[in-house]
This record gives sequence, structure tokens and C-alpha cells, in this order.
Amino acid sequence: QRGDLHAHQLTSREREIGQLQEKGEWLFQQKELVERDLKSARKELEGALSDLGHMTHENQALSNQVAKMQQHHHKLDAASSSAQTTADQYIQAFRAAETERDDILALYQQAVEEHQGQNAALSRLQRERDELRGALREAQSRLQTALATEDQLRGVAQRGELDCA
Repeated sequence: QRGDLHAHQLTSREREIGQLQEKGEWLFQQKELVERDLKSARKELEGALSDLGHMTHENQALSNQVAKMQQHHHKLDAASSSAQTTADQYIQAFRAAETERDDILALYQQAVEEHQGQNAALSRLQRERDELRGALREAQSRLQTALATEDQLRGVAQRGELDCA
């Protein structure tokens, strides 16, 4: 009966180890997915930062042009309708650039938040992986102890059979 009990415990522990290994593999796959998503988010972030740099440069250029046009307009006469129309067009372009810049900043903030969330998820998955590895080592140690005990019991049982014979 003890042999059956040990065999049952051994089978149960082997099942536990198998489940832990499966969970470890799943967590590793999840970590790889998160890392892949993180890499993609970084690329998007780099693109957004590049766009932001270009938009800032364009924004400065448009601001300078608007200022020059307004000065020129005042010199010629406030009543000049063609100069006013040109200035209005530059102002609209400036406002459109500001709106686009604001959109890029919002995308940047979203990318940063996603990046932080992914880092947190990656950290959590790494902790879970480490915990599972610890549990796996502990289960393997218990299995080795059980196997050694089983071998000792078999030896005792065999010696008992020989003594009886």
C-alpha cells in the first residue's frame, strides 16, 4: 500500500511539475508578446517624437512667417485686403500646425502610458516566472526526496523478503 501511495504521490507530483512547466512556458510566451508589443510601441514613440520635432520646427517657421507678414501688413496699411488675406492664411496654417502638434503630444502621452503599462506587465510576468521557477525547483526537490525515500523503502522491503526466505 505504501508503494501505491508513493506511486500515487509521485504521479501527482509529476503532474504538478508538468503543469508548472506549462504555465512557465505560457508565461514566457506572454513575456515575448509583451516585449514585441513594447518594441512596436517604442517604434511608434520614436516616430511620434520625430514628427513632433518636425512639427515644432514647422511651427517656429510658421510663427516667424506670421510675424513678418503682420509687420509688413502694418507698414503698407491696415486696409490692404490682399495682405490681410495672406496673413489670415498663415494664421490658419499656424493653428492647424498647433492642432496637429497637440494631437501628436496626445499620441506621445498615450504611447508613454502604454509603455509604462507594458513595463509593469513585463515586470509582473517576470516575477510570476521567477515564482514559478522557484515552485518548480521546490517540486523537483520534493520529487527527488520522494524517489530517494521510495528507493530506501524498496531496499528495506527486499532485505525483509530475503530475511524471510
